[in-house]
Amino acid sequence: MATGTKSPKTIPIAQLLKLKPQTRKILNHLSKYGSITPMEAWTVYSIYRLSACIHDLRNTGISIATELKMDASGHRYARYEVAA
Repeated sequence: MATGTKSPKTIPIAQLLKLKPQTRKILNHLSKYGSITPMEAWTVYSIYRLSACIHDLRNTGISIATELKMDASGHRYARYEVAA
């Protein structure tokens, strides 16, 4: 391992299995696509409270970054992505 690099934190499988089904869907989406917005969660998975799922994932030890964005009509929204 190179100097100054960290190995990724591993999450015990038992802890991941305790996640709610909606939270597992979000984790799978983040693993596959890298990021998600509330609108994507709502339209693809019918998950209205994405922030609650993100909160659960962060409590598990997964590092998730939040990027605040603004759409063309001026409405703000968050894009969540797994932090490197």
